[in-house]
Amino acid sequence: MNWRNIKGHLRQILASLHVDEDATIEGGLNVGTATGAETGDIKVSGGIVIGNTSLASSATGQFVSQITNAAHAAGEVITLPLRYGLVYVASSTAGHSALFRVDAFAQVIISGSTAHFSITKDTANKINVYREDSAIKVQNGYSTVRNYTIHAWGW
Repeated sequence: MNWRNIKGHLRQILASLHVDEDATIEGGLNVGTATGAETGDIKVSGGIVIGNTSLASSATGQFVSQITNAAHAAGEVITLPLRYGLVYVASSTAGHSALFRVDAFAQVIISGSTAHFSITKDTANKINVYREDSAIKVQNGYSTVRNYTIHAWGW
């Protein structure tokens, strides 16, 4: 079974679900041919295709986020609910990507070109990743719309 088939099956399953109020699944949830999900777990055969998604642990505060390849307006700022962590930005418009480490003390471009990315707010003609007001922010510093994907991991 290929990804397209899995995506189609998940859409059929989700389309058939209707919940008017909060729902609780007792035990675990197995999707597809997966088996053996423990209480509170979800097991999926194949894989999961997700769009703009955030996952957070209420116990630890750990956070994972994905913003799919979307158009970001000139000057648009995306605020990630992270105080520190890793941020990966890939621009399909420019064909460039970078990995950043952001914490309470510094922002660092781990890998990527400073010709296309910056760690300073409002830097023109770059995608800017910086920390402000105890949150990590990603800003389109270009004067035109840019398509890019953001992945973030942290706390």
